[in-house]
Amino acid sequence: MMTGIYDLAALQKTVEGVGAVICAYHAHPKAVVEGQLLLIGAGEHAGGKLGGGHQVFHAASWNYDWKRNRLGDHETCDCYISFCNDARTSSTIKPIYGFTGTIPEWELVRLNRPKMIDAASRSTSATGTKALFWTSADDLAAYTIEAVSEPGAADGGFYRVQSFRASPLEMVEAYEQGRGPRLERQSLGSLSEIEDMLVQARASTPLSGHHEDIGLTYAKYKMNGI
Repeated sequence: MMTGIYDLAALQKTVEGVGAVICAYHAHPKAVVEGQLLLIGAGEHAGGKLGGGHQVFHAASWNYDWKRNRLGDHETCDCYISFCNDARTSSTIKPIYGFTGTIPEWELVRLNRPKMIDAASRSTSATGTKALFWTSADDLAAYTIEAVSEPGAADGGFYRVQSFRASPLEMVEAYEQGRGPRLERQSLGSLSEIEDMLVQARASTPLSGHHEDIGLTYAKYKMNGI
């Protein structure tokens, strides 16, 4: 039983004798950066015992393509970029990263941030008509297994996949057809209004509290069709 990301004994036991490590830590800064560095370090310590000398490590990712981002563009993505850069310059293990767009099942989870589809309140905050990338949880799992099973998996790298493309409003219509209840359309504002709100939120919120306003960042990205 692992007690947390700093449980070194559990991490060491986790990587012993396995063919590949798939890290699915939650998108928390400490977990994404510190937690994964400790886990990849445990893999290095295991050496040849991990995957018969070919160390395969799938990093927590399954999100938007942040390779073109600059630090500060998206606080959540900043953590993934930081881990990627650190691992690239300090580790002998070369992680795999998957870019999947939005996970539809995740959009139905009740979280303290604006959601495109909110099943609990039967509403949607989306106004965008641009098609976004979506990958279902089942497809995500299959793509991940395929990625770590490839002959060159130990070489690491990035892959981009999708189950389908659809705009937020198309997703709302599909939800209504499949589930029955009609969702209320609620607008967060235009793209320029979202950007203005984001600037104000960042000016009044310390970086350590970025999670309070991260929904505005996601809204900006999704309205841009990223």
